Amino acid sequence: MRCFIAIELNSAIKKSLNDLKDATEKTVSLDYKAMRWIKPEHMHLTLKFLGEVDDDIVPPVCQLINKIASDTSRFDIEFGGLGFFPLRGPARVYWCGLKSGLEPLKNLQSIIDHSLTDLNISPEKQAWSPHLTLARINMAQTGKTIRRIPDSLFDNTCKKPLIQTVDSIMVFESELSRQGPVYTPLHQARLI
Repeated sequence: MRCFIAIELNSAIKKSLNDLKDATEKTVSLDYKAMRWIKPEHMHLTLKFLGEVDDDIVPPVCQLINKIASDTSRFDIEFGGLGFFPLRGPARVYWCGLKSGLEPLKNLQSIIDHSLTDLNISPEKQAWSPHLTLARINMAQTGKTIRRIPDSLFDNTCKKPLIQTVDSIMVFESELSRQGPVYTPLHQARLI
């Protein structure tokens, strides 16, 4: 089974990010067939992608997440700013970043990442960069054109701060299909 650990977004943030998609389409003339927008119901903040794991590893992962959550206080994060991966050349990923709450979020991710080594799940090789993927870009020309999005688009579209209280950690199963991924919640652990 293919799994990941994430923070589920509240409905207000999902709506604002969908409005941001609409604003992007109105701002820059793009070949939208070359972009795969993430559906609002699929938006989440990934803390750790586990990949393909045996079914029998999921219960210990959930127990570990329970332990981490029971030792972690709730905190707020605020989304803001837009960016692209890779940093240079044609963009392949269009994303929304974070303005605040980075320190407790990075601490939580680091604890999860390192704790999973007890279950023989390797830690991340690269530094973790928290972001919400808005779209994946399949064509180089579109990847070049989308970089023309003005820095002010986020603030002009999202009039209210996009703040979320991180009060739980989710374990999801991800099944790939022709219609796109299907995310099934397997476990939720509440922070204190």
